[in-house]
Amino acid sequence: MGTRNFYRDLKPLPSFVEATNGSLHESLPEDWWLVLADVTGSTAAIESGRYKDVNTVAAATIMAVINVDRQSEIPFIFGGDGTSIAIPPHMVEGAKGALLASKQMARDGFNLDLRVALMPAKEILRRDLRLGVCKYRLSATVNQASFSGFGWSWAESTMKDPVIGAPFLVVDDGSVKVDADFTGFECRWKPVKARLESKLAIIVQSTAKTPDQHSQIYEEFLAEIKEIYGDVNHYHPLAESRLGLTMNLARLRGEAIVRSKNRSGLSYFFGTVRLCFISLIGSLAFNFNLKLAGVRWGKYKREVVENTDFRKFDGALKMVVDGTGRQEEKLNQYLENQYRQRRLVYGLHRSPEAIMTCLVFTPGQDHAHFVDGSNGGYAIAAKGLKKQLAEFKRQS
Repeated sequence: MGTRNFYRDLKPLPSFVEATNGSLHESLPEDWWLVLADVTGSTAAIESGRYKDVNTVAAATIMAVINVDRQSEIPFIFGGDGTSIAIPPHMVEGAKGALLASKQMARDGFNLDLRVALMPAKEILRRDLRLGVCKYRLSATVNQASFSGFGWSWAESTMKDPVIGAPFLVVDDGSVKVDADFTGFECRWKPVKARLESKLAIIVQSTAKTPDQHSQIYEEFLAEIKEIYGDVNHYHPLAESRLGLTMNLARLRGEAIVRSKNRSGLSYFFGTVRLCFISLIGSLAFNFNLKLAGVRWGKYKREVVENTDFRKFDGALKMVVDGTGRQEEKLNQYLENQYRQRRLVYGLHRSPEAIMTCLVFTPGQDHAHFVDGSNGGYAIAAKGLKKQLAEFKRQS
């Protein structure tokens, strides 16, 4: 298997349960690189009501890296306030420019500091830390990546360390062209209100010592989710009937900033107005099943639901579900019991609605959608998990 097409050539696993089984993952080739991005100070930004801005910056960075070479299929996972991506060696130089441009866009457009890093996989693998990768069939047109092994979390924590992480940070030293193509990044959906009572962002991380034990804990957790919430259709955070494009200029602000790479000026203003017009046309196309640009848009909302990353795995299992307070109480009881048995740590965050950010590669065909809880979602859930993890380590 050639390393350039390593991820493209992986056979997709048929189910999400299998994607959480690290023994079914392949090791990332040692000549590949990790791309890491993280919005620093994201907690303060979220607490001031700017979680959508944080989401936008992280998702747009993924699109910028993908656009370095659209012909190469690469794995990535969106984390709400950051992202992890793996790229083949021929994309490294282009990725540097894209990351620096994303950092500049975050600063100039959103007044946010985006920390970006590039780390060679061999630097991690030589420490006997695993970088497992798989993909599973999310829908008929979209595959989704899953990561496993302690190498990913080591890379993330190392990037954030001001001393040992410094050599991996991407800084503008004048050696690369600072430029990014954000084409394909879209953010036009209205927030999706809960069908039942609320959206719940969940993060669960096994504390087991062996891969088989890890897999068992995640499999048991997903079985418990089914027991409490029912089949996927019952707890999926999106529903066709609740999807709608926004024509609110304030809600279109994020995409307009990314596209114009600024938050003021004529290009930003006319860009926002243009997006509002596109949303109007899109709403008509959805409602009347119009065929535009060769695409029958009446089925697009169904595809959006199918192509949403509401469950993902990056060494921890993350998901957003729609449910009731009683269901959340049952889940919390189960997780608390598992935590007391020292089998896992977890974090939860309840929101009144879900928010979506999208990557569109080919309209009407190839499009992926990131979903998170509003008012902090995964980022706030992660705070609870980290607190439990620190306590777990103190007791070990």
